[in-house]
Amino acid sequence: MNFFNNNQNQNNNDTKFYDILDITKDASDKDIKKAYKKKALKYHPDRNLENKKEAEIKFKEISKAYQILSDSKKRNLYDTYGENAVDDNANSGTSPFDVFETMFKGNSFGGMGMGMPFDMFGGGVNRHGSNNRGPDKKEVFKITLKDMMLGAEKIFKYDRQIIIENIDNDNDILCTECNGKGKVVKIVRSGPGMISQSITKCLKCNGFGKDVEFKLINEEIKLVIPKGSKKGDILKFEGLADEVPNVNCQGDLIIIFDIIETNVLQRHKNDLVYLKSILLSEALCGLEFIFNHPNGDNILIKNNNIIKPDEVKVIKGLGFPSKNLYKVGDLIIKFTIIFPEQIDDKVQKLIYKLLPKRESILDSLKNEINDYYLEEYEPESNFYDSDDEQEQPDMHPGQQCAQQ
Repeated sequence: MNFFNNNQNQNNNDTKFYDILDITKDASDKDIKKAYKKKALKYHPDRNLENKKEAEIKFKEISKAYQILSDSKKRNLYDTYGENAVDDNANSGTSPFDVFETMFKGNSFGGMGMGMPFDMFGGGVNRHGSNNRGPDKKEVFKITLKDMMLGAEKIFKYDRQIIIENIDNDNDILCTECNGKGKVVKIVRSGPGMISQSITKCLKCNGFGKDVEFKLINEEIKLVIPKGSKKGDILKFEGLADEVPNVNCQGDLIIIFDIIETNVLQRHKNDLVYLKSILLSEALCGLEFIFNHPNGDNILIKNNNIIKPDEVKVIKGLGFPSKNLYKVGDLIIKFTIIFPEQIDDKVQKLIYKLLPKRESILDSLKNEINDYYLEEYEPESNFYDSDDEQEQPDMHPGQQCAQQ
């Protein structure tokens, strides 16, 4: 096919292969090789088992783009005349997997920042159908209201399982129970002539496929708690989960925040809620008290009005900061009033003089109705609903009521 005819666009604008590798047309050979490594690692079919067909298509496109752009003659043809000019030359019979293996021969994923050795296709981490990434490890870390309000740095200690020896080489001993598959098939007879099978994780190697030795170590990491943190927020530490074999990279340690609340201090969204008990005299005559705020300040709180039972008051801007620090919650105070257990006659008479009281009921009216006194309510007392049937006494078998 002649690509050098007058109909060809001499100022070719085709950037398809550059776009596949996410590079520009002025990329150097080093840039092309770096981009290929990154893309090929990401879309290799053995690392995308759930979407293997789509990954394989993408992997082949990446390989083709690299074969053309890494060859100066092919690249010049492509830049000048477009994709059609290199189609015949691009298909040299070289497998995209061979290109990949040649590129990474003697190297490892560890050299690419993956943290674990990688045996090329058919060997190593994927040979036994292992996952590409280890499971995450989740830990709950409780922080105080002060930590959430001001931010803090804490040391977190946890136990972590690590692999004693590197197991990703051909000299390791496969598990004799599952023959390296990590799973075993069990035959179950459920009846005459009825047989079923189930696939379960191998208990001997715990699904790893090889005889692996682990060691439990104690790790320490520094947690930086940002201002405005709240319950459920997380901190993620890459690769610090329990180690498992046959994966490209280890899972992450995920720290989940929980709150250490007190009996009187709570958090609701970005508001600080203070449960305050006050005397009856304070509720009626005004009050003032010093509040030890979680931000470290001592503040004087005053009130000159009557406070009713379960009333709620607010002080603006003394709650928790938001993470963007543009908005701050409020201090919400919920009041409960402490009533005296009993008062003597002298105090009663004084209260009657000071406070308004209801008009007395006429004696003539009181003599015509029955008197009842209030008692303490006990939720577990033997009350029953009016619609409930009363339980009848048990009768002996065969016993009948006597006839009149």
